[in-house]
Amino acid sequence: MLEDNSRTSRDIAGLNRDIERQKFQKMKWTLKIEQNEREFSQRNNDLEAEKRKIYKHYKELKGKMAAQRDEKEKQLGTIAMNSLKCMETLKEYQSLGEKILKTAELCRKLETEKEKVLPFYQSDPDSLDTQLQDSEIDKINGIDKNVYNEFK
Repeated sequence: MLEDNSRTSRDIAGLNRDIERQKFQKMKWTLKIEQNEREFSQRNNDLEAEKRKIYKHYKELKGKMAAQRDEKEKQLGTIAMNSLKCMETLKEYQSLGEKILKTAELCRKLETEKEKVLPFYQSDPDSLDTQLQDSEIDKINGIDKNVYNEFK
């Protein structure tokens, strides 16, 4: 029994040392956990603040982009309308040019031999032969009588 008692005492002493060592390790790990929790909670808070800042910046940029996109769409619409007006104006100029050319062809038929040879010949205001009669002016399409008289 004494032997059993001494062996049991040694076992108990070894188990007590193991308990103390495990208590020490538990305390060490508890301190490590608390330290990591403080460190990482601060880091997480900083990351959350940075995340909010980045999200706010993202929203601002997205708003600016949407505003610029709307502005550019309006500009594109204006440019499209202006180009349409320009095309219509050019078509009007083209039709006017075609009318002028047709009128010039008709006038060419009515020119005298002297005018055909010298197209920039100054006619006498007294000579009625070289001037067109009012009835002949009315025959020419696209020319107003008042506009014709403007060039006399």
